[in-house]
Amino acid sequence: MKAVTFDQFNLNFQPLPKGKLVYTIDWESKPHRNQFIKSGKTQIQIEIKEDIWISETLVTQQLWTEIMTINPSKFIGQKKPVENISYNEIELFLIKLNKIADANVRLMTESEFLYA
Repeated sequence: MKAVTFDQFNLNFQPLPKGKLVYTIDWESKPHRNQFIKSGKTQIQIEIKEDIWISETLVTQQLWTEIMTINPSKFIGQKKPVENISYNEIELFLIKLNKIADANVRLMTESEFLYA
């Protein structure tokens, strides 16, 4: 396990070893964004070429507010996960988190997510 720590906050990460995966997309299962364009099944090869670390810690509203100074969540609670945020807000959060914690945290790619 690895941890990114600053102030009273800890973000814990677990290793995901490199490897390969054959992922099957069933275009006829619903709901699917391309269900009216494609049919049948498609297999894709996913290869993760190096070990990666995946966060096991939710980003709480308390952590989000500490870094971003606002809490956009609809369901308020300091220990609850932050919600009601956009991709761009997440990217800005990660830039600030990396600067504050001297870390290198990023979002997973789609392939990494499917592999995990």
